[in-house]
Formats: sequence, structure tokens, C-alpha cells
Amino acid sequence: MLISRRALNAARAHVARGDLNAAARTFRTGLERCQSARLYQGYGDLLMQRGDFTGALDAYRSSLKLAPDNDDATNSLGWCFYKTGRLNKAAVFFRSVLERSMHAQFNFALVLLAQGEHQAAAGAYATALEEHGVQIAQQIGAVGDHQVAFGLAVVFVEGQPPRRGERSG
Repeated sequence: MLISRRALNAARAHVARGDLNAAARTFRTGLERCQSARLYQGYGDLLMQRGDFTGALDAYRSSLKLAPDNDDATNSLGWCFYKTGRLNKAAVFFRSVLERSMHAQFNFALVLLAQGEHQAAAGAYATALEEHGVQIAQQIGAVGDHQVAFGLAVVFVEGQPPRRGERSG
């Protein structure tokens, strides 16, 4: 456990300094010494940051083998499937943590949009906004993601999200 924590902290320090190659080496060295769900997840986060979604898929799968109840790794795995165009698989992973992960709720709405299920996507997005609020959606980039990826114009009346069943934009 101590090896895992040291490797994770060292890799994060490399990331903070912008040295992603050193961070990757540190994660790989740490994982050779200690199979840790947190290290695999951190490595997956790094790979995703670098745009290596296929490598990140493997890292998140390894993390989930060691810690199957890790909602963050599950959501991240879903995001990798989304980014690689495997929308059905993405939906499965997001659905599995919808009740516990605000990111998954917004991400699930993106998947529905990408699948052409606009009405279902609007409902899922409105539900996520109701549960978490506009400010949280803006903080995690969910509003921007939806607008940029799909041209979805989210209109808020006096700062309130649309109610379920109402169209946004």
C-alpha cells in the first residue's frame, strides 16, 4: 500500500509539473511493484488526458478488477467507450452508476444524444440538472460539453434548468 501511495503521489507531482512522460513511467514502475486499483485508475486518467483512450480502457478495466465498486473508474471506462465511438458499451457503464455519479448522469445524456435519442437525452440532462444544479453542471463542464458536442442550446430561465419533459433551447 505504501508503494502504491508513493508512486501515485510521485506521478501526480509529475503531472502537476506538466511532465506526462515521467508520470507515465512512474505509474508503470509503480504497477510493476504493486497491483493497485488506485494506481491503475490514475494511470487511466493520465492516458485519457493524453488522448490514449484504448490504453485508458485497459487501465480502468484493471482498476475495476481490483475494486469493482469504484464508481469513478466505471464512469471513466464509460467515457473511454464514448470517446472511441462504442456508445452502447458507454451507456451500459454510465447506467450502472447513474444513481451514484453526477458525471455519469451528464455523460449518459451525451451518449443518448450521440445515439440520436434527442428526447431521451433532453430528459436525462434535465434530470441531472434538477438533481445537481446549473452551477455544478457548469463546474464539471457538462453545459459546455453538450453545447459543443451537439450544438445543444441550453436555455435557463432565471438561472433554472428546464423541467423534465420540457425542451431546452
